[in-house]
Amino acid sequence: MMDEERREQIALFRFGVINDLVGGVRLERGELERMIRDKSQRRWYIPGSNRTRISASTIRRWVRLYEESGRKLDSLRPVKRNDRGRSRAIDEETVQALI
Repeated sequence: MMDEERREQIALFRFGVINDLVGGVRLERGELERMIRDKSQRRWYIPGSNRTRISASTIRRWVRLYEESGRKLDSLRPVKRNDRGRSRAIDEETVQALI
């Protein structure tokens, strides 16, 4: 389970990735896409992850979450999962039938 301090670190990291995309300066569509592409090609130290890349679609999602929340940092925190320990691909009845 992820503690609140780790969730805060991840939100701050995500904001660090998108801050120049949401900083108030209106970017042209082509410029925004170029910046997102450049960011997706970089290597990152991602808190709590062994991955080093961030997809362009993930960066766009972070921008959208941040903007739609009214520019709240909390919108960039990882969402707490309520399906922990359950398969996301098979419903519980099917799991029980297989067992």
